[in-house]
Amino acid sequence: MDQTLVDDNYWFIQLATNLLSYSLILLPSALLVYLVNNGLCHRSVSDNYLVKLFVYGGSGGGGTTNKDIHNNIIGDNDDDDNDRLLPVTIDTAVNNGRQQQNKLTKWWSQFGGRRATLMLYCFAGLQVSYLSWGLLQEKIMTTEYTFHYNILNVDDINHPSNSGLNPTIKSSTYHQKFTNSQFLVLVNRVLAFIIAFVALNIRQRSPTNRSRYGGGQPPLHQYIYCSLSNILSSWCQYEALKFVSFPTQVLSKACKIMPVMLMSQLIGGKKYRTVEYLFAISISFGMTLFLWTDRSANASHAAAAAHHSSADAAPLASESGSGQQYYGGLLILILYLTFDSFTSNWQTVLFDKYKMSTLHMMAGVNFFSILLTSTSLLEQGDLGPAFQMVVNNTSLLTDCLLLSMFSAAGQLFVFYTISTFGALVFVTIMTLRQAIAILLSCIVYNHSLAPVGLIGIIIVFATLFTQIYWKSKSKGKR
Repeated sequence: MDQTLVDDNYWFIQLATNLLSYSLILLPSALLVYLVNNGLCHRSVSDNYLVKLFVYGGSGGGGTTNKDIHNNIIGDNDDDDNDRLLPVTIDTAVNNGRQQQNKLTKWWSQFGGRRATLMLYCFAGLQVSYLSWGLLQEKIMTTEYTFHYNILNVDDINHPSNSGLNPTIKSSTYHQKFTNSQFLVLVNRVLAFIIAFVALNIRQRSPTNRSRYGGGQPPLHQYIYCSLSNILSSWCQYEALKFVSFPTQVLSKACKIMPVMLMSQLIGGKKYRTVEYLFAISISFGMTLFLWTDRSANASHAAAAAHHSSADAAPLASESGSGQQYYGGLLILILYLTFDSFTSNWQTVLFDKYKMSTLHMMAGVNFFSILLTSTSLLEQGDLGPAFQMVVNNTSLLTDCLLLSMFSAAGQLFVFYTISTFGALVFVTIMTLRQAIAILLSCIVYNHSLAPVGLIGIIIVFATLFTQIYWKSKSKGKR
């Protein structure tokens, strides 16, 4: 079998292997829920506090099923459907911080200069955090890191004059890319869980915060659904960078609007206006233009490289292999959009039902993400080698730590910006961030943009800003 074809399809094999590893947690969890809900467990098990918390949730009692959650939002005629298209962090922060936002807005309106300074602070924090996070993503997944190792000098051992003496040791180097996407997901989730856990404990010390966030807690097994889709979407996000450029990955996120709409219809029965579908079609059209030119540039680059390095048949083989890699990367991005859309919609369902805080969601989802990814890495024997590879290279270790730190800092700026200025300001800042990220990646990593591809990018971001303006006007008419 062609080795190139094997390498191109390895991501699919790795994904299937990860899913099998996750089943070590998923299957026992599903079995426990089934047995307890149907009264097939011994009473000592079903009456255990942790089992009740896992199966029934914080309120105890008779259990909440997926159907109950689904029926809770069917028929919800909330006119502000556009809010459903926002990331889950926006929805939750708006729901949980609306009163705080009104108080802050009223207070800051008396101090225009300070409010402008605070907005600049949030803008700078979001841009620095997520732009750095994006650049580090691309660097870690595409850079060949240098590793050093020591070996015995064979010449010293065989030389007659060195008989009976200790051989000298010589140092050698090799270059290798870090390819374990799942380990990066685990590192990010550990830090996010620690932050959420610490913040929750700080808030719980205040009686005011305890009463404010005293809503019901969902059954813990409900977190597993969005936790699984969350780690799969993150894995696809890292894995895609092995096959497509960072600008392609960033721009594909703008197309999330269509799968989010479809997934929210499937899970929550939501309906959307005609103009929202037009926005989605326009974004998809701009993305298609960009991908078409990006694919052409990719094939031309591969053919040129092969022409300089090998014989007549090699350019065709290289171009074919490059095409398989590119389309494989697009398939990974489609999976990313699908998993990510499910995550946001399922989390929204839980928020609508239980009115929990964002920190509770962060802690619950990240806890099960750590459990799933660490189990998978241990089962596959990848945790030790990946950890050793990271700690043996100072540059890689620094990049991984900075990646997690910028990701966590970005989340803090997300919550603070939304609670202070609202979702509209946040979405505008993050849309600008996507455009700047593409530009910055092209400058740092020398990605080329064809004129038609540039037109596609302009269409995408023009549509996004038009959508933001339309949403603001729609809210103003109410």
